[in-house]
Amino acid sequence: PPVVAGADIAGRSESAREVGGDYFDHLVLADGRVLLVVADVSGKGTPAALVMSAFRAALLSQDLERLEVHRIAERLNDFLHRSVESGRYVTLFLALLDPATGRLEYANAGHNPALLLRAQGGAEWLPSGGLMLGIFPGSAHEKGEANLATGDLLVIYTDGVTEGANPALEMFGEDRLEQAARRMAARPAGEVAHALVEEVRAFEGDTGPADDITVLVARRVPATPAPLG
Repeated sequence: PPVVAGADIAGRSESAREVGGDYFDHLVLADGRVLLVVADVSGKGTPAALVMSAFRAALLSQDLERLEVHRIAERLNDFLHRSVESGRYVTLFLALLDPATGRLEYANAGHNPALLLRAQGGAEWLPSGGLMLGIFPGSAHEKGEANLATGDLLVIYTDGVTEGANPALEMFGEDRLEQAARRMAARPAGEVAHALVEEVRAFEGDTGPADDITVLVARRVPATPAPLG
């Protein structure tokens, strides 16, 4: 996880098979902002992993310092449409967090809405964006905005979390995710990410994992003052 003044960030991913197709990242930019990435490719196993590898390479080739998040999503969409077989697609939640101000800009490309848990109570879901990537060329995406106060917790995840099912075929769902995140909200980000993955797997029980699951957690924290002298 990155060490960034004003933010506590960590993630965890667990594959349903030996090779998975989920991807998360946290890229620290030169100005101190952090690009938070969670993506999920259609399908599973090695073919999905190969598509995601190409996706990551395309992401890192973008001008991340200058481009707005929705423009990055649009470029990645066109790359995937040109590069992968018909019917393959990637869902993406891409967020740019400025820990100094709490400003969050994001684009949701057909992905599950991220959960923004307020330290003072309440929760928000972040859906703004557009279609999943790779289906249609030239797809437009919107930029969403939010602001994180000190103590607010952002949880970005793949559909393996909310669609995890128990033996009675009940899905874990957004309500359970929000309740679990609220119970864990005081813990460090790494513990929250780990505990959420474990809770989903425990909920699935003997049914076993049906999908890869990935959780990326970011909390805004007081910045540690620089030492004197």
